[in-house]
Amino acid sequence: MGSAFSSKPGRESTLEVTVSNAGGAVTGIIKDLQDRPLKSARFALLPELRLRGNPLLLKTGVANANGDFTIDAIRPGNYTLLAFPDEDQFTPAFLRDRDLLEKFEAFGNLISIGAGQTIRADVTVVPQAPR
Repeated sequence: MGSAFSSKPGRESTLEVTVSNAGGAVTGIIKDLQDRPLKSARFALLPELRLRGNPLLLKTGVANANGDFTIDAIRPGNYTLLAFPDEDQFTPAFLRDRDLLEKFEAFGNLISIGAGQTIRADVTVVPQAPR
């Protein structure tokens, strides 16, 4: 869900719920501005604007020593993939702050994930910008 659900008393409403294990996945390499793999870089996957009210759809993590990353169990849809260098300012708390992440959104990669689909999306870290 992108937002909360409510129904007025005495009024008939319908709620359709779909439960599926057909989430998608993204794999790739995070690269520095010189196009080299970047170890321990951080990533954030922002859902499309209409779904950003649901914090469970924001995915974050850290690449391995080769810059490789994988994000599993992604709800099908459109996302922006952002990458950040391994620096103290890009803490896990920063990666969960949707308002801060949106300031860097123009530097991200737009991706679309289908049900059960695994896509490859290499991404370059955002250039340093004032916060």
